[in-house]
Amino acid sequence: MQNISNQKKMLRQKMRQLRIENQILQQKKNKQLNRNIVQYIHKKHFRSQKVAFFWPLEFEADIRDSLHELYRQGYRILLPETPPVGLALQFHLWYPEVQLRPGRYKTLYPDTEIMHPQIIMLPLLAFDRKGNRLGYGGGYYDRTLAVYPTVKTAGIAFSYQEVSTVPVEKFDCSLQTIITETEIIYSQKD
Repeated sequence: MQNISNQKKMLRQKMRQLRIENQILQQKKNKQLNRNIVQYIHKKHFRSQKVAFFWPLEFEADIRDSLHELYRQGYRILLPETPPVGLALQFHLWYPEVQLRPGRYKTLYPDTEIMHPQIIMLPLLAFDRKGNRLGYGGGYYDRTLAVYPTVKTAGIAFSYQEVSTVPVEKFDCSLQTIITETEIIYSQKD
């Protein structure tokens, strides 16, 4: 039997390829995904809250419409800065006119005030119905969620990224909610 680390590595490779193959589907379903993100925020959270998102990398869900819509509605939107390996993410205030700086791993973030989020929306490669997520393997979000144990969490994905079981290790943090273009899945009390 393979160890969990190898299982995760193989699943990452499979899901990265699947995401590349599903680019046309993602473009077609992106509008509904963004609607579900905004619906979730409206249903669960007050306007005064600070919501951390991510600026999409190539082949990730394009959530920029959600950022713009929620900003227009008065939410404070935060984007992460990826620090050196071993540290937690820092979240910077975002607004439409802000200049984004290149960060580690081709990420982009605003060089603005650092704020503490109350909700963190995470990218992922795969998820299961228990709220387990497979990320890129750097552990940044797991370290970040350990720093912010009381924040609400929601993973953002397309429905094709669901798997029966995500292999997990003791340091992997599960998510309260997964938002896809077809549904909002509540895996834990939210």
